[in-house]
Amino acid sequence: MSRDEYVGQSTASFQGTQSMDSRRSSSLTNARHEALMKWSNEVVKFLNNLTSEQPDGLHGPRQKAAMPHSAFAKPTALAFLFKRKWGCLLSIENETGFITRKIVDEEGNISWSAPYFTKGRGVGIGFSFGRLSSGICLALMNEEALDYALGKKGKFGANLQFLIDMDGAYIRSVSLDSTSQVDNVINIDSKGGLMAKYFRMQAMMVDFSIEFIRTYPDAYLNDKVYGDACGEREILSGTLMPPFEFSGVIDLLNRLAASGGRAKPKKTKSIKSPFG
Repeated sequence: MSRDEYVGQSTASFQGTQSMDSRRSSSLTNARHEALMKWSNEVVKFLNNLTSEQPDGLHGPRQKAAMPHSAFAKPTALAFLFKRKWGCLLSIENETGFITRKIVDEEGNISWSAPYFTKGRGVGIGFSFGRLSSGICLALMNEEALDYALGKKGKFGANLQFLIDMDGAYIRSVSLDSTSQVDNVINIDSKGGLMAKYFRMQAMMVDFSIEFIRTYPDAYLNDKVYGDACGEREILSGTLMPPFEFSGVIDLLNRLAASGGRAKPKKTKSIKSPFG
């Protein structure tokens, strides 16, 4: 499907339920467009992997999915974080991410808003060697968790990690996911935000360091995609089309939510008839 066909079909689907904003106009460069398309494909691959059963070894039993489809029906919003970390004495961490809010219609059908993009940077001082790659989906269970995810955050602390598989003749990378946890812990932040964490990680790293990580909105990308007049709440309101480059991600999230069950129907105010 071409970009023009997608925009035409999406515009038609939004009529009656979602309003188009004339200020929205993507001004991405060709390089940014290609990078966003590539990232979108990687997110789709990650989501398919996260929500599918995985083989345990070459001919072993299959493990349950790291994130069940039912988990897409409950949260207020989803925050995705993709981290890459490299260490050679010092460590450097790059993070890209996005947040999408659940939209529920009057019949309880779920769809997901346009993505609000975030990014992060980190540096560690100490002894670090190796590489780490992880994808994380945070199910934000209430408005407080969404508010926390939307804000600027800084984290400072010690890292003590030994992520190498030495069970065998060769040293290999470690593969972990949220099924390896005792339970999918519901984390509670200092402001009462509830969130469940689902992830997959591949690493071959030894890390004993003091690390500082800063996460914040990707203002440049959001402005280029939606226009500088659109704020975070407007992007997540469900009134804007997702960018063409990310249409595959939002379509997949909609299908996963549909297979996970319906949400409680959106409440509508009833008007009492003056005629009784």
